[in-house]
Amino acid sequence: MSLIFGIFNRNGRPVNPEDMDTIHLGMLDLPHEKYNISIQDNIAFGHMLTYNTPESLYEQMPKYLPEQKLLFVSQGRIDNREELADILNIRITDTVPDGEIILKAYLKWGEKTPDYLLGDWSFAAFDTEKQNLFIARDHHGYTDINYYIDDKIIVFSTSIKGILALKYIPQKLNENILIRSLVLWGGKENHGNTYYKDIYHLLPAHTLNIGKEFSEKKRYWFPENIETVHGKKPDEYADELKEILNKAIKVRLRSYKPVVSMLSGGLDSSTVSFLAAELLKKEGKKLTTYSHVP
Repeated sequence: MSLIFGIFNRNGRPVNPEDMDTIHLGMLDLPHEKYNISIQDNIAFGHMLTYNTPESLYEQMPKYLPEQKLLFVSQGRIDNREELADILNIRITDTVPDGEIILKAYLKWGEKTPDYLLGDWSFAAFDTEKQNLFIARDHHGYTDINYYIDDKIIVFSTSIKGILALKYIPQKLNENILIRSLVLWGGKENHGNTYYKDIYHLLPAHTLNIGKEFSEKKRYWFPENIETVHGKKPDEYADELKEILNKAIKVRLRSYKPVVSMLSGGLDSSTVSFLAAELLKKEGKKLTTYSHVP
């Protein structure tokens, strides 16, 4: 996956380009092919591109749209490309990256965009006129957003390493979280907190809305509210489960690089690997697998 990051000076001070380079240097050891930034006065977005899908070779982020007064950056993989293309009236080709689809979706739905996206993704959008920053991440995927916030600034990054690279960000140990981790003490109090005070983790299915004088975090998806289907025969449930699994695995095989699978020895990874191998076989490809040997 690619990485995204940004700085919003809530006090109006212009972003120092060196700070963006510092964040990049903090994550330099993480795989990426390209690096680009866009600075618009007191807001700046950065993008570290990784070729994860064939279309990602044509990804160009961040993007500034002067007519809409919008700065935008995204990363990830969209699994309902065709469905969104029909709704957004986009002609899907091999050169249309997922980031372009996410941007078009945001221009149509704004803060409701997460309700329409399926896959592993995260994005940030900034209205330069309203001075409003909106950050969102997927329902429950492999993306990540960490952020530091005070009354003067917010710094966000896919990796916490980028935030910690800035010398003016206080690095104070969150002793409560450390102790809870050592004694395996969970609970809602841990949610969103990290090992560093004032540096937070945006949980899956959440959005972050920040202005100069306000900040609001919301949850947009509740899996516990999904309607349960009853009345089917056991074989029908099994067939439907296999259909859903095949669909989920197939979209994840859309990769620029060869696909591999990690076998942990359990039923879940074995099932996924078997179904992935069957799908790849139809394309004349083989699935490489890795196993952990203690």
